[in-house]
Amino acid sequence: MTTQTQPSHDWLSRETFSSLLEEYLLARSEKRRAKALLSRDDIKKCIDVLEKGQEAENYSAKLGYWVRNTFYIMNIGERSILHHTKTKKLVCPKEELYDKLCEFHLEVGHGGMNKTYDAVRYIILI
Repeated sequence: MTTQTQPSHDWLSRETFSSLLEEYLLARSEKRRAKALLSRDDIKKCIDVLEKGQEAENYSAKLGYWVRNTFYIMNIGERSILHHTKTKKLVCPKEELYDKLCEFHLEVGHGGMNKTYDAVRYIILI
């Protein structure tokens, strides 16, 4: 069995990115930290709540209310993609943020912060 190593980029290491992400979270109020960045599992829960409605099991009414008022689903083929209601932006799982940032950085030809931001802005951090 082989282990896959995740690529790191010269301009921003995973460790530095993780440190910046931690700073971002710590700057938010304690109340908002848990929902500031959603994991893949959190996104799956949100999609489950939106698809199943009242039949969604093991989720609190408070979570259901927040999900229904914050997100909507866009179905593309067999995939359900979570979007933010107010901004209409795709919700990117926190596990994919580093890879997406690096992907867009390369896509704009190492064009710097502003060009990378313009490419990345379709994803959302709540």
